[in-house]
Amino acid sequence: MDLEVGSDDGRAAEESIANADAIVHLAGEPVAQRWTAEAKKKILESRVQGTRRLVQALSTQSRRPAALVCASAIGIYGSRGDQILTESSASADDYLAEVCKEWEKQAVLAESLGIRVARIRIGVVLGRGGGALEKMLPPFKAFVGGKIGSGKQWMSWIHVDDLVGIICHALTNPMSGVFNGTAPNPVTNADFTAKLAAALGRPALFPMRPLRSRSCSEKWRACFWAVSAFCRAPLRPPGIHFNILSWRERCGIF
Repeated sequence: MDLEVGSDDGRAAEESIANADAIVHLAGEPVAQRWTAEAKKKILESRVQGTRRLVQALSTQSRRPAALVCASAIGIYGSRGDQILTESSASADDYLAEVCKEWEKQAVLAESLGIRVARIRIGVVLGRGGGALEKMLPPFKAFVGGKIGSGKQWMSWIHVDDLVGIICHALTNPMSGVFNGTAPNPVTNADFTAKLAAALGRPALFPMRPLRSRSCSEKWRACFWAVSAFCRAPLRPPGIHFNILSWRERCGIF
C-alpha cells in the first residue's frame, strides 16, 4: 500500500498503515536534481518530516507492525578515499551526511513502540529502466561520456534486484540496526566508465569535469550519491546472497 507520509493529514496516514504486518519506507524528494536552497530543504524535510509522521502514525495503532525497514544512504559516510567503510564507520559532517543522520534518527524512534527497525544504507542503484544508470547513459550515447575527474572515486553499487532481496530479507528475518545496501565488490569510477563505454560501443576519451561551478559540482554529487564511498561489510546477514557479482551482468543492458 502507499502511505502519503508527506501529507499533513494524520488520519489518512493512520488509516493507511492500519493492520500492516510490516512497513518499508523509501519515500523522499529525489536527490538527483540541482541543489538550490529550496531543493535542499525539500530533500531534508521529505525524509525527516516524512519519517516522523510515519512513526507518529504508528504510535496511534493498537496493532502495530512487527518491523519497519527504512531507507538511508551511504552518503552518511561522505568521501573517504580508499578507506573501507562498514556499518560501524563514523559518519561525515557534510550536507548529505546530515540528511542521512536526521533521517535515521527519526526511524529509530519506532523502536520505542516495540517495532523492530532495520536501516538500509543504500548505494548507487543500477538496473534497467531507471535509477542511476539511466542518468549515466545519455552522455555515453552522445559520444561525450567519460570518467569524472581522476576517476579514482569508489562507486559502491547495488543492482535493484539485490536491493529488493535485502529488503525482503529484512522484513522476514530478525534484522535490526544498520546495514549497507551495497554489492560486495565496489568499483572505481574509471573502471566503471571504461566498461560501460565498451559495452555501449562508445569512446570514453575525455574526463568530465563537474567542478567548474558550485551548482554543477552539487548536481554531480547528487546524481552519484557519495560516489567515493568504498563500502564493504565484513559480514553480511545470514541468507543474503548476491546472485551475480558483476555489475555489467546485473544491469541487463548489454
